[in-house]
Amino acid sequence: MAAPVLQFKRGAYSSLPALKPGEPAFTTDLFDLYVGLDTSTSNNKFFGSHRYWTREGTTTGSGINLVEGTNNGSDYVTLSAPASVGAAVTYYFPATQGASSSVLTNDGSGNLTWASGSNNATFTGITTFSDTTDNTLGDSNTGSVLFDGGVGIDKNLTVGANLNVQGYSEFVGVVTFKGGTINLGDENTDDINVAGEFISDLIPNTDDTYNLGSDSKQWKNLYLNGQADIDSLNVSGISTFNNTVTFAGVGTNTYILEDILTRNIDASGVTTFRSSVTVSSGDVTLNSGALYVSSLTQGRVALVGSSTSLSDSANLTFTDGSGLIVGSSGINVTGLSTFSTDLHLGGDIKVGGDSILAADGLTNITLNSNSSTQFAGDIRVDGGNIQDQEGNPAITFEGSANVKVEGDLTVGGNDIKASDGTTSITLSDVTGNVGVASDLTITGNLYVNGSTTQVNTTQLTVEDTLIELGRVDGNDPSSDVNKDIGILLNYYTTSAKKAALYWDDSTQRIGISSDVSESSSVLTANAYAALEIGSLWINDCAGQSQVINCSGSTRTLENITIDAGSF
Repeated sequence: MAAPVLQFKRGAYSSLPALKPGEPAFTTDLFDLYVGLDTSTSNNKFFGSHRYWTREGTTTGSGINLVEGTNNGSDYVTLSAPASVGAAVTYYFPATQGASSSVLTNDGSGNLTWASGSNNATFTGITTFSDTTDNTLGDSNTGSVLFDGGVGIDKNLTVGANLNVQGYSEFVGVVTFKGGTINLGDENTDDINVAGEFISDLIPNTDDTYNLGSDSKQWKNLYLNGQADIDSLNVSGISTFNNTVTFAGVGTNTYILEDILTRNIDASGVTTFRSSVTVSSGDVTLNSGALYVSSLTQGRVALVGSSTSLSDSANLTFTDGSGLIVGSSGINVTGLSTFSTDLHLGGDIKVGGDSILAADGLTNITLNSNSSTQFAGDIRVDGGNIQDQEGNPAITFEGSANVKVEGDLTVGGNDIKASDGTTSITLSDVTGNVGVASDLTITGNLYVNGSTTQVNTTQLTVEDTLIELGRVDGNDPSSDVNKDIGILLNYYTTSAKKAALYWDDSTQRIGISSDVSESSSVLTANAYAALEIGSLWINDCAGQSQVINCSGSTRTLENITIDAGSF
């Protein structure tokens, strides 16, 4: 079971109030714990503080902190146990103060006494060590004086004999080596690192004797700002000269390379221009065969001549991608023409006869003189709608046999009947009300745009698992409508009343009320209702958890913080 959190009363030490008997308080600035005695500030009892000890860790022992005065800061000195103790050890301090420069010594049983100090001794005059043991050159364990912890020297150091330094040596300041030969390293495996810069010439002691690098170990780059006086120059790689190069003499093997200019070459190839085919005058006549225009990325065929005649045996065929522009003179087609793409005509289609025939010669559409049109078979619209004379959709076919009428649908009689003649829907001439004589099954959606929807039924079954309230014209609200949203429950006790479970818009909380009054969709709680539950779960900033639980006959508080407040 998760444990609740119990927080002491807490605050800064300067604001510590008088505590009631047994009341605890914690100072957040000094980490002190107090307990009240008799409701007076002077008798608040100090019980301890984290400032006065250091808790042990996995690799460190605990310690006692000796804190400096509060006027000087918050630093401290820690007396700490070692990380590992073989057995319990007790130290007994001396009862009196020791002399100046004395130290504590242990008798082996934990009894500490004051004794003369020798650690970190200071010698104030010239000190002579009379032991004349000679230190064998290279041995650091012999001699009259041995320093295991290093030596610090503030003055000059004079060494009368040889000086052998083993390990790392550092010279800070000017270092001068005088006389004789100065050797740096005694074999070719020693490395010499020069981190500084030379402020003198580098001149060999004998002319034309010593090399700078070798054939197997060559220097990388050479940077010279002045003149290079070289007897001969052997260059094995590519050399780049960023300035004028002057050769004192030109032999038979010296060449001068001229610039090579590579010009652009225009490659000849095939170029295809797609453009319109236009007949601006004259006739286009096909006595036989066909005029065939294939798919064009760009371009079209424009026929704007005086006449374009196709004989009975000629066909006019256009495939996908091609276009046709017809001039005012028109096209006189006496034969059969086939269009494999849509044919769009900006003007009217006029048929000389009274009918439009199918490919088998049978009449499909009959055009009567009174402008009525009769279709012998079904009317099929490949597009999405039938348009009115302005080009606006009038009847839309939405798929799955659904038809949407954009304008009014007028029924000549008062009834809409089923296929067997039974009246299904009655339309009133006076009020326009619609009456459904039998069951009404709506396979699609039902939208009611009126102000009131009343269902007079004794049983309501809803399969929807979620019921949405507060929608505005079928959409999510885009602004605060300042209305409460919820469910009203009608009941009677001495008078008719309403209980409610609702969202209170003014407080932005869910309210449960046993008695509410309503005005313009705003609820006023006259009394709040009691809530009876078996357990309580909360899902908030701390996540989801149970806060009230019961096991057996014991009710518990879980995952909750009891805050005693601050001072």
